[in-house]
This record gives sequence, C-alpha cells and structure tokens, in this order.
Amino acid sequence: MSPTPPIDLASARDHLAKAESMLMTEDGLHHLQEGLALLEAVLDGSPVKQTESVALNLGRTYTSRIYEYIRREVEKNRALAEPELEHVFAVIRAFDEASFDLPPESKGLKVTIVRRLIDLYYEGYTPGQKEEVFKKLAEISR
Repeated sequence: MSPTPPIDLASARDHLAKAESMLMTEDGLHHLQEGLALLEAVLDGSPVKQTESVALNLGRTYTSRIYEYIRREVEKNRALAEPELEHVFAVIRAFDEASFDLPPESKGLKVTIVRRLIDLYYEGYTPGQKEEVFKKLAEISR
C-alpha cells in the first residue's frame, strides 16, 4: 500500500478542521477548498476500500457540519451584509466541486442566499426590475 492516501487523509482532515474553526474568513475558505480537493484526490487514487471509506465519511461529516453552520448563520442573522453573504455563498459553492452528497436543504439554502444578495445588489431598483431577476433565479433553480 502506498503511503500517499493516509498522508493525504491526514492533511485533508487538518485543512477541514482549520476551515471549520475559521469558516467565515478567506483562510477558512482556502482550507476548505484544499481539504475537499485532498479528499477528492484520495477518492480518485486510492485502491484501498478502507481509505476510501474514511475519505467518504470525512467528507460527509464536514459537508453536514459546515452546511448546518451556514444554515444557522443565515437563519439567525437576516441582516448579513453583502460581503458575508458572498462569503457564505462561496463556502457552499466549494462543495459543488466535491463528490459528497449535499444535505437535502442545500438547494434551498443557496436560493435563500442568492435572493438576499439580489435584494442587496438591486437596492434602489424598481420592484418590477427585481421581480424579473427573481423570475430568472426561479428558472435556474428548477
């Protein structure tokens, strides 16, 4: 057995733990992306079922934890500023490239965040102009 998968798993776990502890920072996002990429590399390259199983479990665990954290933040703070909303959107988008199952509420959470961003981006526009953008969002999210 090659020593690479366990090293990659340890490094992925380290990156994901750092990401979770500083999720609302650019460094946290970077660690999340690195950790997920390492898990994907393990899954793509490991012929060892146990290593693959550990990588999948690690990915599922962090996906659930981070989505739950973002969901709570978005629900409890309805007045998140534009930079924070953009950041949490970038965080959940990081999982789009990974092969881990997303929580059932993932699509709804994305739509909620994008709707709030649209409200901010289109502040001062007419209600009709905003409605057109929301219609496009609804078409995309189907």
